Amino acid sequence: MKLRAIILAAALAACGSSSTTAHPDARPPDAVPADAFASDCGQPGDVGNALGVGKFCTTLDDCAHNSKALLCSNLGDAQSFFCTMTCQANGSADQCGDGATCQCDTDGCGCTPNACL
Repeated sequence: MKLRAIILAAALAACGSSSTTAHPDARPPDAVPADAFASDCGQPGDVGNALGVGKFCTTLDDCAHNSKALLCSNLGDAQSFFCTMTCQANGSADQCGDGATCQCDTDGCGCTPNACL
């Protein structure tokens, strides 16, 4: 499910949309306490790695200042809140940065925080 969210987010970004509207089911990080935030992956306060993979997000704007991970996974999964980016199945082991791994399925590949695997 998380990988599909990453792939959907990448596909939406590739369409050239400049919209930064939050997913309708996304909640701002201050809406509930961090320990009560309903998320399969990503919690308020997560800072991500040097590329931005794993940084908590609820909108694309939350990922806009990352060096590479400019997509928010909740575009395709209402229970996933981390910045991500596409990756290559045969790419280098460090393409997703520290603490993240390139995960692939038949729809493509995306960087996922290791804590979510």
